Amino acid sequence: MPAFRAWAATNTRAQRQKGYSMAFVTLPRGDITAEQMEALALLVETHGNGTLRTTQDQNLLLRWVRTEELPAVHRELERIDLGHAEAGRLLDPTSCPGAESCKIAVTGSRELALAVKETLTEQAGNGGKDLIAAASDLRIKISGCPNSCGQHHVAGIGFHGAAKHVGPRAVPAYQMFLGGAVDGDGAHFGRRSVKIPSRRVPEAVTRLLALFRDERQPDESALAFFKRVELERVNSALSDLASFSEQDLHEEDFSDLGTDQPFIVELGEGECAT
Repeated sequence: MPAFRAWAATNTRAQRQKGYSMAFVTLPRGDITAEQMEALALLVETHGNGTLRTTQDQNLLLRWVRTEELPAVHRELERIDLGHAEAGRLLDPTSCPGAESCKIAVTGSRELALAVKETLTEQAGNGGKDLIAAASDLRIKISGCPNSCGQHHVAGIGFHGAAKHVGPRAVPAYQMFLGGAVDGDGAHFGRRSVKIPSRRVPEAVTRLLALFRDERQPDESALAFFKRVELERVNSALSDLASFSEQDLHEEDFSDLGTDQPFIVELGEGECAT
């Protein structure tokens, strides 16, 4: 039952009502098929109260699940390929729809969310499991433009899409923010840090985690670390990744993640403007 225990540790919470729990369904990038939704409809009728809620981090929530039925819920979720753990944690980045569907988005934020998730999952499997666990309180949120539909401004590590012109061509990029959060005292905006070409962002995230590992104080959380670390220290650690000089850029840097086509900034009326 290792898979169930890992899922239950991150994706379930006890309700105040004795004997009941709520279960989160992790949806990478918020994606779900019609077939999966139909299976979930049957699942909530069988094990919940017949309702399914959406969450701010693009996942789904089942309530009123009898605690002893959680293994059965997980088995069904695994059957329909929705048994992923880590809901709302470091390995579950959130993004807006981005340039895939929004005309005012600058970059493909969904592709970055997938790339970051894949990079961190690979790191966890290559000896970095303890570091990923230590930084699990961090939230990574991504917007395709500065409008913050992805809530990048209140993320432990946040990014919004941007562009940088180098000669006659444009480089897709992300402006990074650190130390944002929402807690009982309200919303705390992240501090503006460096701008990074989009294809280099996953490497930048791994370097930030290495910085946290090497320079954290005893028992310091990742969010607390990125709230206090000097921006000059972060900028120095990422200086080569944040370079837009022609000699430092590679041909692939002129294409956004998920495509090999040259990057072109095309803006129009989008979801935020209607």
